[in-house]
Amino acid sequence: MLRVRGGPTSTLGRLLCDSSIWGRRLSAKEYRDIIRDLLGAAENLIVRKRTMFMGERIDSWDLYANAIVFKASDGVAQEEREPNPFFREF
Repeated sequence: MLRVRGGPTSTLGRLLCDSSIWGRRLSAKEYRDIIRDLLGAAENLIVRKRTMFMGERIDSWDLYANAIVFKASDGVAQEEREPNPFFREF
């Protein structure tokens, strides 16, 4: 099981709050509202909401397995950065 945290100070949060997307930097509240709205729109389509995660009473969402498609590539990175080792070994 993979647990991804996506709060406003996470790497994902910092990327999604960036002014290059919205024209200005989002506040933490605006970010949380947008994420909740996106997850709400995806509920029962590609994610399932749960109110408990490993005994912890917290909202969480499971991504349905059929919502992701992995495709083989030629193994050549399209960007200058180093490829993710997990996917190189996958």
